[in-house]
Amino acid sequence: MTTSTPRVSVLRIGERASTSRTRSSSCSRVAPGSSRSIHDGFARSDGSPQEKVDAVFDYLADAVFDYLAEQVGDEAFRGCAFVIAAEVPDPDRPPMRWARTNKRGLHDAFVRMLGGIGDSEAIADQLCILYDGALATSAIRPQAGAVELARRMARSILDASK
Repeated sequence: MTTSTPRVSVLRIGERASTSRTRSSSCSRVAPGSSRSIHDGFARSDGSPQEKVDAVFDYLADAVFDYLAEQVGDEAFRGCAFVIAAEVPDPDRPPMRWARTNKRGLHDAFVRMLGGIGDSEAIADQLCILYDGALATSAIRPQAGAVELARRMARSILDASK
């Protein structure tokens, strides 16, 4: 079965952000050829530990929401493929299992990216809601600027958790 819905997965986010699949807090480049990374931001910060944490949070908000903006900007974008798949209501069917696996993976990726800073589980829950909300809104109202709104809200959440 083919579909024009782009495949958006936590693995693809990880590829773009080059996040490690381990609990390591070292994350590499946002995109090929980019020199921005959590590690670089951390290393460049000569300031306090708080300024180093700020560098990590800035990177997290930018990497995730830059990726999301790219996805929703694609003319073939129809929304989150996993939410669309979850419309098959049977919880034992593969589409629902795929959707659950993807959403859990996204949450776990956020927790890893946060690297134990703040209440990582609670922050990841909030970021997942923003991410999913931006995907859904962008499919229905592309002119709403949902990704940028979600990015600003994510920054507020990250700032409040410092």
